[in-house]
Amino acid sequence: MGPKKKKHSVALRERVVLLHSQGRSYRQIGAEASVSYTTVRAIIHKYKETGTTVNKCRPGRLKVLTTRERPRIITLARKEPATSAATIAEVVQVTSDKTVNVQTIRNGLNEADMHRHSPRKKPYISEINPQKRLQLVKDYISKPMEFWNTLIFSGESKFSVIGFYSRKKDWRKPNTHLDIKHMHPTVKHGEGGI
Repeated sequence: MGPKKKKHSVALRERVVLLHSQGRSYRQIGAEASVSYTTVRAIIHKYKETGTTVNKCRPGRLKVLTTRERPRIITLARKEPATSAATIAEVVQVTSDKTVNVQTIRNGLNEADMHRHSPRKKPYISEINPQKRLQLVKDYISKPMEFWNTLIFSGESKFSVIGFYSRKKDWRKPNTHLDIKHMHPTVKHGEGGI
């Protein structure tokens, strides 16, 4: 398939056909209309085949989402990664009065290189925890080796996921799995632990 051709206006095409019907040559018409004679020949050839100078309708269905709505769904998924495609479809329906299929939303996000993934789990650390941990390290850094030999360490602890995120997924681009908004925190609890 060749490069995309420039579309000429319907008025220019009608003028070319009118000049051709008056008996002028392709080169004379091209000089008068400021287009090449091959363009004139193509316009006249198309007019003889179809009987009109208007473009045919393009094959296939028109896109449901406009060029303004596509970035909007990407922005919604970027702001709230855990939002489902059905929720985004509802937002599009409310804002633009269009009924959009959920798969259309998914296809638009996939074209923007945003895919559905399970979020990474990481231990929840509040704002105070790093300060407390740093203070603990400062307190115990100067302790002798005999002190550390008397301690018994245990590695068992239970974790639960905050909320019900075990089955949720979020929209994200490749290599963004360690962003804080794409992670869901876990919390330790001592229920039955040793």
